[in-house]
Amino acid sequence: MDGGAFISYRREDAAGFAGRLCDSLERLLPNEPVFRDVDGLSPGQDFVTAIDTRLRQCRVCLAVIGRDWLNARDADGRRRLDQPDDFVRLELMAALARPEVLTIPVLVEGASMPPADTLPPEIRALARRQAVALRDDTWDADVARLVRSVQPAMAPSPRVPPRTALPFRVNWRVAAGVVALGVLALVVNALRSGETEPGENAAAVENAPAANPVPVTEPVAETPSVPGTRELAVPAVSQVGSRGLIYTLMSARIEPGGSSNTLRLRVALENNADGGVNFWDDLFRLVVDGDVLPPTSGLNVVVVGHATAEGTVTFSVPAGATRGVIRITAIDSAGEIPLDFTGRPPAGGPAAAGGRSARAIVTAIASKPRPLVTTPRIAATLTGVATRRFANVLRVDLPVRLVAASDAAILSGELTLRLVVGDDVLAPTVFPSIVIAGGATQRLTVEFEVPPDTTRAVLRAMTGEASAEVPLTLR
Repeated sequence: MDGGAFISYRREDAAGFAGRLCDSLERLLPNEPVFRDVDGLSPGQDFVTAIDTRLRQCRVCLAVIGRDWLNARDADGRRRLDQPDDFVRLELMAALARPEVLTIPVLVEGASMPPADTLPPEIRALARRQAVALRDDTWDADVARLVRSVQPAMAPSPRVPPRTALPFRVNWRVAAGVVALGVLALVVNALRSGETEPGENAAAVENAPAANPVPVTEPVAETPSVPGTRELAVPAVSQVGSRGLIYTLMSARIEPGGSSNTLRLRVALENNADGGVNFWDDLFRLVVDGDVLPPTSGLNVVVVGHATAEGTVTFSVPAGATRGVIRITAIDSAGEIPLDFTGRPPAGGPAAAGGRSARAIVTAIASKPRPLVTTPRIAATLTGVATRRFANVLRVDLPVRLVAASDAAILSGELTLRLVVGDDVLAPTVFPSIVIAGGATQRLTVEFEVPPDTTRAVLRAMTGEASAEVPLTLR
């Protein structure tokens, strides 16, 4: 069964609260699966495999944090959260690595949210999630508030309609001489709307003001050009991306008006996540002569998972303005794309008017395999390096081959990868969480996001007592 909630907790810290929360969620969400290791595992079932499978399916991860969650220690006095094989750490790493999963810290026993610098780097992003407190004296009301915040994330992602149907919004292209067309339509189910609570994952459908956003899977019809319209050249780097979401400025044009002109942008959103994401005006701003202007288009739709859609974003621009900067926000990272309103080519080099030839700038840097670390349990090899340039970040793609060297199954998370850029040590933005059967080989691609002007970095690989560093030249 796909969807539902995964409750992450530490048994010696908050097992009773986790059980009580599970019972409350099953009562209030009778049609949603709720997974907790004690109730969700069959006798003899492999714990690691079952946890990994459920984390791949769930839409919500609730991290139950009690007073001893942060500093719980093993028999040797070592903090459990610092150990690579700690299951709470592995669970949260897997959940935070998936932008479509809504991850919420749930505070019990009067616990406070741990500061970011007290958490391992792999799960430090948890500190940026708004927490929900559950108190004994207001338990039912607190859980009801939590349920209202997770229900939108649990709503099934809209499915791409079959080929016999067309999307709700259709781009009609009629050849000369055609006098009639059959009317085709698709009725789409409105996404369930609900009260949005703090803590929603940025890549989930978030803060949408519209009650019924609709899925978009094809471009919508373009507005006819106004006489005197100027098609604008789009810079070579015309994409903004982060963690599976890629926004591409496809075309831009200025339509004359009275005291103000209309800037009309065609933007594509590529959603590589599993869940739907909001594609709306609030992602865009125009900076003109120091003023930050909001769009006037009213764009507000949902793009289903693993789909691409196009939308139109418009701005009202002062008639005398000659230049501006389009600011696009992808999750928590913004990129800027300059535009010359006169229609002259951009300073960075020629580009087709309207930007129809804009493509991703991908550079393959190395393809020769380089061994990383080898232990009796795991062998890791870097099989290549590639970069993809965006206006906000330089994405570094590192394909890795993992081998379970013994008969025992391993988690991909047993390998830790970090990218050292200057004084910063960066965790991956994408690190697939998979189980590798004993003696088997798996290939995965690990992604990092670094500042766009980065030219040198060091890849640091660690597993158990083994470690290695590989210098990288980026471009």
